[in-house]
Amino acid sequence: MKLEYISLDDFRQFYGRQDSEFSIVDDLNVTVFHGVNGAGKTSLFSAINWCLYGAGVEGIGELVSRRALVEAEEGDVVTTRVGVMFIHQGHRYVAKRSLSVRKSGKRGIPVGPPEFSLMQIKASGDAEERANPVGYMNSILPANVRPYFFFDGEKMEDLTRADNREVEEAIRNVMRLPAIERAEEHLNTIATEYRREIRRQGSPELGKLTSEEDDLRAEKDKAVRRRDELKEEIRLARQRISDLEAKLRATEATRSLQEKRDRIQDLLKQFEEQERGKVELIQLLANRSYLNLLPEAAQRALEVLDEKRERGLIPGDIRKQLVEDLLENLQCICGRPFQLNDEAYQKLSSLLKRTTSSELESEVSRLGGNLHALSAIASNQMSTLVNLTRDRAGINSRMDQLYKELDDIERQLKGAPEEEIAGLERQRAKFQRALEMAIAEQGSIEAKISGIDLEIERVRRKKQEAEAKEKKLVLLTRKEELAQKAADAVARIKEEFFEQTRSEIEAATKEVFGKLAWKQEHFQDVQLDQDFRLEIIDRWGMPARKELSAGERQILSLSFITAMARVSGEVAPLVMDTPFGRLSGNDLSAVAENLPDLTSQLILFVTDREWDEASRTGLEPRSGAQFELQFDMKTGCTTIEEVSFGYEG
Repeated sequence: MKLEYISLDDFRQFYGRQDSEFSIVDDLNVTVFHGVNGAGKTSLFSAINWCLYGAGVEGIGELVSRRALVEAEEGDVVTTRVGVMFIHQGHRYVAKRSLSVRKSGKRGIPVGPPEFSLMQIKASGDAEERANPVGYMNSILPANVRPYFFFDGEKMEDLTRADNREVEEAIRNVMRLPAIERAEEHLNTIATEYRREIRRQGSPELGKLTSEEDDLRAEKDKAVRRRDELKEEIRLARQRISDLEAKLRATEATRSLQEKRDRIQDLLKQFEEQERGKVELIQLLANRSYLNLLPEAAQRALEVLDEKRERGLIPGDIRKQLVEDLLENLQCICGRPFQLNDEAYQKLSSLLKRTTSSELESEVSRLGGNLHALSAIASNQMSTLVNLTRDRAGINSRMDQLYKELDDIERQLKGAPEEEIAGLERQRAKFQRALEMAIAEQGSIEAKISGIDLEIERVRRKKQEAEAKEKKLVLLTRKEELAQKAADAVARIKEEFFEQTRSEIEAATKEVFGKLAWKQEHFQDVQLDQDFRLEIIDRWGMPARKELSAGERQILSLSFITAMARVSGEVAPLVMDTPFGRLSGNDLSAVAENLPDLTSQLILFVTDREWDEASRTGLEPRSGAQFELQFDMKTGCTTIEEVSFGYEG
């Protein structure tokens, strides 16, 4: 999807007919609208959103031009219209939305709801109206995805707040997860209906098993709902703790103690990671502990081999191939011939039975080497296991000490003479305990869900046995089983897809942030954790989101938005209002230079302060169209003035 053209009729301060083109050339993919505050850039940005989706006009006042309304006669109908032309998958479309109001005093009273149409322009010059234009527009770019392609830059920084749920919701919408969830719900409903029919038609035994399965699934649904509630409780508790710690960090009397607690908590996280690594290695070595049973057996085997070597049995003093050749040729090694089955022949045949094959001798030699090697490996593994266990004990001891230090900090703060400080810490401790209890319950719920899944599988196996006895229910049972398996598969796919998407967006955000942030050497990683909180890791491996400047937070949000657009696979322009409001200097230069490469079409609505030398230097070489919004103080209206159209001529 690329926007080509917009026309406005009496839309807010755009009196009469105003229009503008957008650049769609690949190497000149930037269109810029700039003007002073109040000139109408937000109105123009809102006009695009309103035309395509009927949204984005909340809080901007009446849509109909006040000048047009004033000039109308009492009772006259005044209509505002916005039309947007765009290209999508090789086809050209014109979307139009209009709203009519009847003048009543100084106001306009709507005479009906807004009207929306979507026309496809054929190469022949004909136009075809698309049925269900709202649904068709959503098939091009879903409405719940719109805010992440048509973005209000003044709200961009909100995405980096720890308590913001928009990050998770954005991922869900951009990756079409609600559709997957509806499919899961629908399949579960179908499977439930089939089970009811089986219960009605089947034997008492089958009915009992079906009821048992329904009860288990109801219990699982209840557990899943509680798990989701706990996730929200955990998120809120963490946010409250973060807010209280921020207050303690900002208070002179408690700053040092809170900063010490921050350092200890970061150290505990590092030690937990180290311990997890040690435990994994210990488990790996423990699974190979059978090697420790080998030394005694290996030593006995080596003694047996050595004994046979001393007796001359290994290697054999006479090679098997030599004796076989003598018997075949009927001739001694001295050249004297002998006859078949004579005395010499019989002696050689007897000797053949005591010879050793070369293959056996090779295997015996390898066996000896392998036994020696296994003994050495077992010894090394035991030594490594002892060292890992000792290291883990050291880590645990250090963690115990850190927890004691945390307790000491908590006691000092609770005992502070200032009641406000003591109250803050008491609240923090309360939320910390609630958080830990919720996390514990969450783990218990996860275990319960796993147990229920095992019980459901057991019941289903019994059902299959019962169903086999009732041939009349075979088809119905197969339908129920297929529907339920499909629902369960969709649920698993949803979880795996969501986690995979989170990882991909995390990686893409890191890549984009690396291009947009000018202090690239200072930030080594960008993380989108399991709670969907954006975090920056600095060169020392420490979380640094709280220390980011306003501009850096905006760059982080911008990186997330563009990363989502790339990962989603949607082809749509990036339309941004006030994108550089908190950027300046190196931050602004880096963003202006690299942003055009991150999207197929970039449309910016900027203030005159944002459109300074730093932004122009980076954007003008890629700007295919540039317009200035001219506000007339006398009329209170805005006109769109073309400054340049980069690819003309």
